[in-house]
Amino acid sequence: MEKRREEKESGGYKDLMRYLFTLILFFFLISTYCLSKEIVVEATAYTHTGNPCATGIYPYKGVIAVDPNVIPLYSEVYVEGYGYAIALDTGRLIKGYKIDLFFNTYDECIKFGVRKLKIKILKKGK
Repeated sequence: MEKRREEKESGGYKDLMRYLFTLILFFFLISTYCLSKEIVVEATAYTHTGNPCATGIYPYKGVIAVDPNVIPLYSEVYVEGYGYAIALDTGRLIKGYKIDLFFNTYDECIKFGVRKLKIKILKKGK
């Protein structure tokens, strides 16, 4: 009888811990989703120029140029139709709610053109 009671109590403890873990995970995911800021920007494309980015690195797919007054450098973002990216560059024509997406080839840039896109700021940079 005593052994059965201990098993039942330890099972209850495991269920409680599983429930608490699930609850914590749920709130973490909800807060991450809700706290990330979504904005609409005008997006253009750029490719290799032979020059480093504003942060000193050479651009690669996943790098975007931003206005640091709107999206701080080193911010991690999700760009609709492009994917995950990081703000590591600026540009003299990138002012306000405009971004420039890096592509590997000139043809990809031409194909992309100019678009209005939603971006989600996942983690603000410096």
